Amino acid sequence: MSTCPGVATLMARKVFFHIGAPKTGTTYLQDILWSNRTSLARQGILVPGKRRMDAYNATVTVRGGETNDAWSGIVEQIQDWDGTAIISHEFFGAATREQASAAIAALEPAEVHLVFTARDYVAQFPALWQESIKMRATRGFTEFTKAALDDDLDELWGWKTTDMPAILERWSVGIPADRVHVVTVPQRGAEPTVLWDRFAQAIGIEPGSCDLARNSANESLGVVQVRVLEAVKTRLPGNLKPVAARYRWVRAFFAHQILAAQKGERFGMRPEEAARLRERSQSAVEQVEQAGYDVIGDLDDLVAPDPLPEVRHPDDVTDAEVLDAAVEAIGGMLSSMETRERRRKKRSKQKKPRTLVRRALARARRNR
Repeated sequence: MSTCPGVATLMARKVFFHIGAPKTGTTYLQDILWSNRTSLARQGILVPGKRRMDAYNATVTVRGGETNDAWSGIVEQIQDWDGTAIISHEFFGAATREQASAAIAALEPAEVHLVFTARDYVAQFPALWQESIKMRATRGFTEFTKAALDDDLDELWGWKTTDMPAILERWSVGIPADRVHVVTVPQRGAEPTVLWDRFAQAIGIEPGSCDLARNSANESLGVVQVRVLEAVKTRLPGNLKPVAARYRWVRAFFAHQILAAQKGERFGMRPEEAARLRERSQSAVEQVEQAGYDVIGDLDDLVAPDPLPEVRHPDDVTDAEVLDAAVEAIGGMLSSMETRERRRKKRSKQKKPRTLVRRALARARRNR
């Protein structure tokens, strides 16, 4: 696209910037957006990026990290689009006020809307800790919870991407309150499509126009299973410590495929800790109401029920439970390896006749 003075250019009329928060159904929503890019484009809605990881890589540039081409590529696609665009990744929320302002300025003269999917903190913080354990973090749930309650959890899996009033205050400079959309995650037990319906309403998508069959959930672990993962993390060999290796084998394979398949019981924090986070949720709701943001859903969804349901704490898991789950996990991995090997041999047999045909054709061409 030409950016020379005097040359007319297109620009998306509206850009919906979905900036967080983690563990609020973002993977579910992004899967729907990405797998329905073609049908959304027919509706005049662009999901920019050449590949799924571009949204994450764009957050790195926006947040002042290593510069890459993802953010500039997304901006260029939006500049070439005549309609609505959606940018979505939960780590955008970690940007500073200056970084957020620069990102929004890059999208001018489009009308920028902010979208923030929000969840009650009592449910969200155990999920945040679990996600951090799947990747880099090593601290236990007790230490993680204490840091959160002491307001000393300034990281991507903490308040930096979760503190709804602070994040929206940083990002909404110069943006009218009616263009800041808070989408609430329904309380446990609701159909997952409720969140999609609310998100689609915020963007202006007809909910039924998208195929929801291909979306995936970010698998949660039970209380015993997460303790197994903690123990394994302390024994990882060097070749599993780089980020790419951890993501593929520790998070995607061991956590999501093996441990999550055990369907363990969910976990949570101590009642007194949950009560303190519940108070912070109530304060966040009050600040959102005072700011006058557009709320889609019910703000009551953002405050944990009182009394809270009883759940186990990871520290209460016994060694015998960890051993039993670990043995089951070993069985699951052996079964998975056998299945993969069987599929590999089947693919190899299917490829062999085609290879022989190609070789025969090549010989025939050479002998002409």
